Amino acid sequence: MVGRYCPRPAKEATMNQEVGDAEVGACVPNAERAHDPNGTACRPEAPPFVTADLPGVGGRIGDALEDFRVDEIPAYTPSGSGEHWYVRVEKRGVTTPDLVRAIARTAGVAERDIGYAGLKDRHGVTTQWLSLPARAKAPELWELPNEARVLDVSRHGNKLRTGHLLGNRFRIVLVDVPPGGEQRAQAVVARLAERGLPNAFGAQRFGRDGDNLGRALAWLSGGGRARLSAFLYKLYPSVVQAEIFNRYLTLRGAEGFDRTLPGEVVRLEGSQATFVVEDAERETRRLLERDIHLTGPIWGPKMRKPRGRPPRTGERVLA
Repeated sequence: MVGRYCPRPAKEATMNQEVGDAEVGACVPNAERAHDPNGTACRPEAPPFVTADLPGVGGRIGDALEDFRVDEIPAYTPSGSGEHWYVRVEKRGVTTPDLVRAIARTAGVAERDIGYAGLKDRHGVTTQWLSLPARAKAPELWELPNEARVLDVSRHGNKLRTGHLLGNRFRIVLVDVPPGGEQRAQAVVARLAERGLPNAFGAQRFGRDGDNLGRALAWLSGGGRARLSAFLYKLYPSVVQAEIFNRYLTLRGAEGFDRTLPGEVVRLEGSQATFVVEDAERETRRLLERDIHLTGPIWGPKMRKPRGRPPRTGERVLA
């Protein structure tokens, strides 16, 4: 797997071949943005699939909410004691911000006091952990809308923050699949098992039509002075981070995900600790044995910096 590095467990990259910015993520030139004040003409481009040469499974995701299920995999188990409620909640057909607003009202706290590891899809059935300060009304006294229900309650010492998860487990039901779909799916799974899964950001971060990137860049080009809701204030910087990561992923893919490069940041499978590659040949053997994983940048002050060629690749991404 190609993960992400910064405050969270990580990833890294470089490439020999120069790739123009237009090939790794196209945006309208600055001079043209005057006619596009919301920045919506600037949209992300997804990195290429590692299974692009294989036939697709076909079909479509079923219409029922149960046909798209997401279960959060937490980074740690609540200790059972501490200054924060930890509550595992199932929601159906609503966004995570919708859920947070409903809980804030019934628990008697501000939305900003509620912590969560990440956003979950609206169109489906999803579960995730949330944290609230101990002063909040006890979860057994909450009055939630029909779209949400409490599954587990515990306590812990710290607020749950973005990135405090190992990942998400998906269960997706496809319908109207043409004959041979199972065999095609098995071929795709075999490829991913062999080469790993590049962990690119998608529509959940960029928006259904990709408009979030343009809006985020328009906001940043104004110095970040325009007033935003608390949700957008967190979202917009993460959208730009995601675009940088995806561009870097494209550049790194040109080098091949089956080897490490000197100076890049990799992540240990067990402890999730990161380190910089010194001996690329040795670390490539560990990569192929799935003892370590490639990583890539989640740009910010806490990001662990690569050395050598990887920073120069990063400069091309940021150009």
